[in-house]
Amino acid sequence: MPKIPVGLGYKLAYKGAKLGLWKWGTTAKTGFFSLILHSLIFGPLGVAIVIATLFHELGHYLACKLLDVPASPPVFLPLGGAFVQHGWTDPDKEVFIAAAGPFGGALAGIPLLVIYPKAAVWNGLIQLFNLLPIPPLDGSKVLRGLWMPSPTAWIGVATAVLAAALSLVGILMGLHA
Repeated sequence: MPKIPVGLGYKLAYKGAKLGLWKWGTTAKTGFFSLILHSLIFGPLGVAIVIATLFHELGHYLACKLLDVPASPPVFLPLGGAFVQHGWTDPDKEVFIAAAGPFGGALAGIPLLVIYPKAAVWNGLIQLFNLLPIPPLDGSKVLRGLWMPSPTAWIGVATAVLAAALSLVGILMGLHA
């Protein structure tokens, strides 16, 4: 077995830490546990939903990065769901971050339409449910954007509408597949 020189190991560890690669360990561990648990309970549908949940949370995470808002990588919860923890931000940015999750989840539904239409239906229902204007769901944060004159907030609202439309299309196409 080849040995890596200690100095090179430190350099790789430093570069990895600087890039934030080690933060994703929690995502991998909690995601894997959630994947196993959901596959045992729901079978292939559970696997598809966990993957769609990852895309939903990556939507939030990437929106935070785009808007320079500090954020943790996604953390999965054992019995369903996940979250991205982020720092306080302007309310108009919060609207966009909230809308990006359902949009990412809705995008995950597109390949599901071909691979597993039943999962696309469930994914669409989950994304639409998340857009309900009830705290702590994403829809409650998006609703605030309707009263803000900010372009970022309006882009967030438009993203939420697009996510809802994609989710509805996914549901309808999945039901007819």
